[in-house]
Amino acid sequence: MRLSRAGIIGMCAVGCLLLVTSAQADIKSYHGTFCKPKYTSETEVVYHSYGIRAGGEDGAYVRCPVIRDHMFSSTQVDGAVMEVYNAGGNLNCTFYTQYEDVSGATFDSSYDNTTSTGADQLDFGSLSTYAGNEGAYVISCYLPENGRIYHYLINEEDSAY
Repeated sequence: MRLSRAGIIGMCAVGCLLLVTSAQADIKSYHGTFCKPKYTSETEVVYHSYGIRAGGEDGAYVRCPVIRDHMFSSTQVDGAVMEVYNAGGNLNCTFYTQYEDVSGATFDSSYDNTTSTGADQLDFGSLSTYAGNEGAYVISCYLPENGRIYHYLINEEDSAY
């Protein structure tokens, strides 16, 4: 069977479309209520429709899960930002990528904080990830009294699985 010139061009166009589509970003947005207290003794964490808030005068430590769905590749996090509100103090977070072993050892991390009062955005930039079949992501934060996490956005590189 012999393909026509139009058929060959059509197949090339479909192939190029598939390559472009597979190279696009994999962006996920998470509501602040995905975050949970780091310690079981953290009782002053309040969940609202806008997100999570530290209610106690000592603030609260929280951990925010991030879904990693690109396995078996050298995927990286191309960008990560968190929308927060700081009522005063040092609101700070660290984004961790972890190895696949049981130790949960850190592969890469990025820290950002704000001491400004009001709404702000923490920017974690790009992070390297482990190319194995497991590994994980998590953001760990300290929220001073009445500090809030509204939401966080993760851009995982969309490479082959």
